[in-house]
Amino acid sequence: APEREGARERCSGEQRDAELRQKNLVKREVCEHSRRQVDIWITQEGLSILERIDISMKVWKNEFKDISEAELKQLNLLLDKLRD
Repeated sequence: APEREGARERCSGEQRDAELRQKNLVKREVCEHSRRQVDIWITQEGLSILERIDISMKVWKNEFKDISEAELKQLNLLLDKLRD
């Protein structure tokens, strides 16, 4: 049922939120005027990690720039085999 799916997504989102807060990557604050409103923002530590990810992504994109679409698909298939 669609309503169950929404509840499952909400629960999963709350778990991720709790994990990120525990790692001090995000802050969460309930609005004092409306308890249904929750503000979540990325901490400096979280922004630092995002910056490192961004740099890594640029490096990876550069590494794969000469690989064709067909070769990337083949690589994906091989990696999937390794995971199974």
